[in-house]
Amino acid sequence: MARLYLFRGFLARRIGGGAENWPRSRAAIVRQGTAGAVEWRALSHALRIDAADGRPLAARLFPAGRPRAAVAVASAMGVPQRHYAAFAEWLAKGGFTALTFDYRGVGGSAVALRGDRATLHEWGEQDLEGALRFLARRLPGLPRLLVAHSVGGQIAGLAPESEKLAGLVFVASSNGWWGHFRGPARAALIAAWYAGLPLLTCALGYAPLSLIGGEDLPAGIAREWVAWGRRREYVLSYARDRPAACYGRITAPLLSFAFTDDGYAPVAGVAAMTAAYPRARATLREVRPEDAGGPVGHFGFFRERFKATLWRETAAFLGAAR
Repeated sequence: MARLYLFRGFLARRIGGGAENWPRSRAAIVRQGTAGAVEWRALSHALRIDAADGRPLAARLFPAGRPRAAVAVASAMGVPQRHYAAFAEWLAKGGFTALTFDYRGVGGSAVALRGDRATLHEWGEQDLEGALRFLARRLPGLPRLLVAHSVGGQIAGLAPESEKLAGLVFVASSNGWWGHFRGPARAALIAAWYAGLPLLTCALGYAPLSLIGGEDLPAGIAREWVAWGRRREYVLSYARDRPAACYGRITAPLLSFAFTDDGYAPVAGVAAMTAAYPRARATLREVRPEDAGGPVGHFGFFRERFKATLWRETAAFLGAAR
């Protein structure tokens, strides 16, 4: 165990510059987005939705009184849906019925950690696809939108229903190839992709993402993530052989946020991931801490302190997307 934390410390020193990038625990991530949990429970309800392949997923619906659109919120790697509760509740108050959900292997959708055969591509092809289908059935006729954090934006093109979205917002969604990083951060990511993560996953039988603030994940998810991260095309190295993938067919407006203080998702990586959607009407928004009203990092966007800045900009974009 001591070696695991030494590896975490190595990555933190090389990649993450501050607390926003390296929360000390899973609970720290959750607390960033869930002030007012009692009110959250009152204004939303938990449910089970089916992934496209029928696997049950834990989800929570935040209904708007008179909804003008339906928004799916796709989580970051190993981050439970609770992290997005305050943001989803705020969207609902603004007229957007919002759905959060846990991917297979995460939070309320997790089963036996070592026995789960989940893969990363299934998060897009099956889980996100199931969430978007659920919204289509639940709110027929309303525009469907996507707010995707980190890996959520990477896998959006794997869900065929994404082609029908009226608009997308990516929050720190980066191509994870190590070449988009510079200096010590590049060395740290190479070490993670070629040694640290595969060796730890093999030794433990699961991926210990709790060391960097997320949840531990099934080994198959980590193995595929590592394979993508070693390739310049990243997720497209998988998607190019999948006819159902729709990266090149999405034509909706796309707002892609990159934060200059984000140690996980450098601006170059976010730009590369945005370019993976070549027909989307994309805007790459590079945000400095002084523009946002404080440090954002990789996880901070969903903190309530950004209601008046980042959240308001996002809601305006979603409201205009058609």
